[in-house]
Amino acid sequence: MTDGNSYLKQAIDHLGTAAVSDKATLPCAQGLRAAINAAGIGALDPALTAEVCRLLFAVAPRVAEHTAGRLAAEHIFIALGCMAGAFSTPDRDRFVGSLTFAALLESELRALYFRDAIAAGSQMDLAIAVARNPLTAPTFELGPLVMH
Repeated sequence: MTDGNSYLKQAIDHLGTAAVSDKATLPCAQGLRAAINAAGIGALDPALTAEVCRLLFAVAPRVAEHTAGRLAAEHIFIALGCMAGAFSTPDRDRFVGSLTFAALLESELRALYFRDAIAAGSQMDLAIAVARNPLTAPTFELGPLVMH
């Protein structure tokens, strides 16, 4: 069985890749999954936890840039912040809610990665099916969340 610190090390590896990659979507999703697994196990090394939290905030702008127009930047920043907050909250309900919100972003990032892979492939019928799928992430306009 893998312990929580092993998952934290995996998260550090994946998030470190996302921080320097031209395609940060999948490594960020993989790092989120590892961090979620670590938080669920508990008994974590504070230094490793701090490094994961640092990387979560470091990758947020890169992921937001890579998914611009497909996921709202605010959603990405909030979800990555929720993941970091889950490591320290004493409130059980907040812990579960934070992990759930982070898992939602993880699934959305994976879906975008796979949709892009299908759209870039040679199977036109699959690309059309993905494009017509109503579960496609909605397009968000770039700019502030609130207009004045």
